[in-house]
Amino acid sequence: WHHQHADPHFGSCQAKELLDHLENVLANEPVVVKRGQHIVEVKPQ
Repeated sequence: WHHQHADPHFGSCQAKELLDHLENVLANEPVVVKRGQHIVEVKPQ
């Protein structure tokens, strides 16, 4: 999920919420949730 064109503060807050949610929901799945610059990724392990 890219948020580079969003308001910087709002995009960052939404990315943090998404990251936290995905880490909880996918905790027992064979994936890695990563946050980069203006991006949240879910990748297979």
